[in-house]
Order: sequence, then structure tokens, then C-alpha cells
Amino acid sequence: MVEILLDYKALESFQGWEGVFGKKAPLKVDMGCGKDPFLIQCAMKDPKSHFIGVEQDSKIAYRFENKVRKSGLENIRVLHFEGHFALQRFFLPESIDHFFLQFPDPWPKKRHVKRRILSVAFVKELWQKLKPTGEFFIATDVQEIAQLGQEVVGQAGGFERMSDEKPYPFLTLYEEKFLKQKLPIYYQRYKKV
Repeated sequence: MVEILLDYKALESFQGWEGVFGKKAPLKVDMGCGKDPFLIQCAMKDPKSHFIGVEQDSKIAYRFENKVRKSGLENIRVLHFEGHFALQRFFLPESIDHFFLQFPDPWPKKRHVKRRILSVAFVKELWQKLKPTGEFFIATDVQEIAQLGQEVVGQAGGFERMSDEKPYPFLTLYEEKFLKQKLPIYYQRYKKV
């Protein structure tokens, strides 16, 4: 049986994603994938790519693993780690084709702001991990996080804003919820330069 959920034990001798999947293919990462079907839909539409969902919460990671198993797809894995650590430890320089950061926890309380994943340090790390033509996509319903995204990407440097278009036509659960409530959603799509 294929290991879908990858934790410390499963990745003790990690040598790269080609070894995990058994072949080389474009690599697409969804940071904080949750239990959302978005990644499964992407993997179904793009079977020649490898998809990695990163999820820190154990219950959610196990639920998502079950959804992946039920789908029968073999081009998805779930990393059960904190996001910044996962990016540093399990992705080689210039290895990621597309990176999704969709509806990250805004941590609205002042004392929790330091917990936000979207930071200059994170974006600089991501820049190193993206391939020369790699893309970085941010989606949020929080205007402050959208502004923060523009600021930290600008401060980190090395990215050019492409558009505000989504790279895939699928909606996340949060998008569906916010669109039903007629709330604004802010999209940012960047290309590494």
C-alpha cells in the first residue's frame, strides 16, 4: 500500500520527492491543505504532476489522507508537519513548480501575529525552493492578509506579480463559503524572477 500521510517516521531516510513517488514530475505544493478537496481535484485534472499537501493538524491530516485514499490517486502525498519547517526540510532548492497558500490563518490578535506563516523570511525561503519559472499563489478573505502578502513579497524581492487569476478553476471550501456570503476574496499570483 502506498504511504499517503508522511511524518517523521515515514521520512527518516528522505531523499527527495522523486524517490517518494517513484518518478520525476512537476511538483505542486498546497501549504495548509486542510481537508479541502481542492488538491484532489487538481491531482485528478493534472495526473502528470505530483501534489504535496502540508498540514500541521493531526486530525485534519488524517481526514485528508482518507479522502486521498478513497480517490485512488497516487500523485498526492500529505506532509504532517508545521509549514515553515516542511518547506525548509523537505524541498530542495529550485524543486517546486507551483506553491499555493490559500486562506492562511490570519491570527488576528496582536499577540498571535508572530504565528502567521506569511513573512519575509518565509517568502525568501520559498523563493529558493521555487524553480526559475515557479509560481506562488495566495488567496485570502482578509484584506489585512492580502496587504501583508503584497508587502512581504515586495520586501523579499525576486517575484513579479502576474495577475489576480486563479491557476486552477476549482473552489476551496473557504471560497465556496465566502462567495455564498458575497464576501470579497483577494487573489495574488506571482512568478519567480
